[in-house]
Amino acid sequence: MIYSIQLFFLFFTSIVIGKSWEIYNIENSDIPTNDLSNITIDSSDNLWFYTNNSVFMYNQTENIWTEYNEHNSNLTSDFRHIEIGFDGSVNIASDGIYKYNSYNNEFEIKEKNISSSKFTYDRNGILYYLRNGLIYKKDGENINNVYDGTIGGPNYPTDLVIDVNNILWFSVDGFTRALYSYDGFSLDTLDSIFKANPRIGIISISLDNKSNLWLGNGSDCVILNYSIDNQDWKYFGNSNSPLGEKGMFSKDSKIDKNNNLWVISSISNAIAPINLYKYDGLNWSEFSIDEGLDIKKNELFTMYAVEIDSKGNVWIPTDNGLVKFNENTTSVTTSILDKIKIYPNPAKTNLNFDLGGEIVKSITITDLNGKEVITYNSELSNLNSIDISTLITGQYFISFELTDKSVINKKFVKE
Repeated sequence: MIYSIQLFFLFFTSIVIGKSWEIYNIENSDIPTNDLSNITIDSSDNLWFYTNNSVFMYNQTENIWTEYNEHNSNLTSDFRHIEIGFDGSVNIASDGIYKYNSYNNEFEIKEKNISSSKFTYDRNGILYYLRNGLIYKKDGENINNVYDGTIGGPNYPTDLVIDVNNILWFSVDGFTRALYSYDGFSLDTLDSIFKANPRIGIISISLDNKSNLWLGNGSDCVILNYSIDNQDWKYFGNSNSPLGEKGMFSKDSKIDKNNNLWVISSISNAIAPINLYKYDGLNWSEFSIDEGLDIKKNELFTMYAVEIDSKGNVWIPTDNGLVKFNENTTSVTTSILDKIKIYPNPAKTNLNFDLGGEIVKSITITDLNGKEVITYNSELSNLNSIDISTLITGQYFISFELTDKSVINKKFVKE
């Protein structure tokens, strides 16, 4: 039997307009641990974390934490990475790669004897994985080496993503410090993008829906922006952004569904000022985490990662608990947010929904590139199903605009 923890978060029954900061720890909630070093969010807005011995899922809708380990599932231990596939699947690396089956709440072995610290699948199901400083490609039963970090090194791959054209992008740090692309056949070093600016080590890669790669280097709190379509790049440091100040450390950066870049930073990795930055393509916004959470100046507070769910909530795992930030909370009550439900998820031919008595002004479905694929623009109270049979397999966002102009966003997977 799966072990579930009923989670009591201090949610307000209604939310006023403005910014909101919350932190959840073992003192004020049933969160399983204060020290959360990673986070992944799936297509249903469930939050996933792992420790060495357990995997945890937080179901936001039902306020339930569930723990999975070798005692209550077929998982083993020594968990290293959680990846969300293009089909919305949750995949977890340990002694092999396991896929979560939401129908029976169990994990199925997907790749036997594939041990990796980080991995990703392309749209054709080809696996790319990182192990011992090398990157491998697994296509069916064939395994080939894509990158050998010992040549001209040592060089250590740090992150990898697949773009909309099915190209693998990965970064390395060490003697070389570079960004590479791999089209399935040949490797491109892309050294030309560093000609006009200093070469920096890259520890994180995020891909937005306009074919831009966002590259974070960590210790100097600097961001590179590389346009795949235009093959040019921009450098964000202390001369043109709030980033790059002396002594600042940036752990992670991510792109939200509206194409905003979010960056977390602090001094020496753990000392105030501790900030969250947002870049909307034109302007930078700065949010003080230490002021929002009343963290003392000399108090150690380490942030490990950042993720954004479909409702615009920014989640930051730390060594002091789980931080949640929302820049523009609306007047919609949590009960209204829960009233509108979509099912099944994943869906094959029809996506059903229950409006819970609410009148919806419009419904819009967009793909991960931000393109609108289905739209209804009249007041809707009786509509309870949308034909999605023409959509290709993958993840989508569905937005419900209410008559008071508030918007409720949800994510679903088309099988």
